[in-house]
Amino acid sequence: MEYKNLGRSGLQVSVVGLGCNNFGMRCDYDQSEKVVHAAIDAGITLFDTADVYGGQGKSEEFLGRILKGKRDSVVVATKWGMKMGEGPHKSGGSRKYIMAAVEDSLRRLQTDYIDLYQLHRPDPQTPMEETLRALDDLVSSGESALHRPFELRRVAGRRGALRRTERGTTRRSSAPRMSTACWNEGSKRSWCPPATSTG
Repeated sequence: MEYKNLGRSGLQVSVVGLGCNNFGMRCDYDQSEKVVHAAIDAGITLFDTADVYGGQGKSEEFLGRILKGKRDSVVVATKWGMKMGEGPHKSGGSRKYIMAAVEDSLRRLQTDYIDLYQLHRPDPQTPMEETLRALDDLVSSGESALHRPFELRRVAGRRGALRRTERGTTRRSSAPRMSTACWNEGSKRSWCPPATSTG
């Protein structure tokens, strides 16, 4: 297996990642466990999931259980932003939802840090500045409802979901899923330029 840096960060990941969107839906727990173990045996270190995968968190729950005892040897990427329930505060990129969503993902994944935390899709109802500021505040404060000071610093700072500029603000960094999109000719015009410019 070949390994490369994630964007311009120092975090190395396998060039092949495992998408876990079928866990909890097409794959039950036992099947998911076999898939993850086979991936690890093949040298895959990057596991991509989302809070909405598997039907309201099942994919994250399965992955968290399966990776117990192996967490430090893999890279877990998860996403938030899709609808996770009824009401105005169960989706999107607002500060209020981010603060709740990251805690829910940490709980389901049975971990105290997330390596790469991504907004699943743009939220036209929320200014991007609000979303980035909320993430930046998590990085700066290192605090959460779990009261583990280091965990959220690794969510978005040291591990590369967001990067600080010299002025202390944040910028988005690239992720392997952007590079993958470049393989699709139809998406080349929209994804390749930003992916290339951010490493």
